[in-house]
Amino acid sequence: MPDASMISDWIQAIGVTAALVFTAMEFRARKKEQHFRNYLDGIAGFIDDTRMLVEIKDLHGLYDYSTADITASYPELSDVQRTRVHYCDLIIARCETVWLAADEGWVPKAEWQYWKTWMRQLGGSSEFRWTVEWVADDYSEEFISLVREEVKIAVQQFRSPANQPLQPTIGAGAPI
Repeated sequence: MPDASMISDWIQAIGVTAALVFTAMEFRARKKEQHFRNYLDGIAGFIDDTRMLVEIKDLHGLYDYSTADITASYPELSDVQRTRVHYCDLIIARCETVWLAADEGWVPKAEWQYWKTWMRQLGGSSEFRWTVEWVADDYSEEFISLVREEVKIAVQQFRSPANQPLQPTIGAGAPI
């Protein structure tokens, strides 16, 4: 039969082991919470991005879709194009944050789908497409491949006859 000091040592060993396991679990939980807080901090600027898109008139042109690509270098861009390019760079950075967060499981995968849809919408903009290539080396190959795929889909959709501008009609569908 074990003596009292041996039982005491076992109880202490079990207590220390339990404390270490609890501590490890707490570290893991805090790490995940910190990642999510970092994600939220990164995304908090989304409201400012949206406000800029509404308030800065030069950015409105991002939704004037065009299949023509910009061939100018950065110094050759107009001031309006530079404004749009820098805004697109900001959006690409935010999209990467959401993509990474979804990939790591910090946010639901559905969150990334919303941002992916926004990138696809912006993919019709020649400034957005120019920006993707301009900043491509700043991001992971996997992320940039995803962005390029969305841009490709956007351009294909824009060129589709089904997406040609509708003729305004009155009454029984007669053109105005």
